Amino acid sequence: KAQMMQHVVKESSECKVLIYESESVKDGLLTKVTEADALCVDHRNGSNHLVKVYRRIVSPVDGHLGCAEEFVLQDDATRDEEPVR
Repeated sequence: KAQMMQHVVKESSECKVLIYESESVKDGLLTKVTEADALCVDHRNGSNHLVKVYRRIVSPVDGHLGCAEEFVLQDDATRDEEPVR
């Protein structure tokens, strides 16, 4: 699914993105969260896509490597002719 979203963004005529970042420390672990909401428009065929991405990186406070999770939460794709989901 993530490869499809990369293709949607690359093929779009216009993309507007809001990015939210936060950090928190709990139980000796540093959690960095990045969320992105993108509206991608392809003027050639009239399609619009709302793409939401969530990424969380958890690592010990002393800087050792942690794990990363990345999810494509939602793609609401619509065309003028018919909805595509």
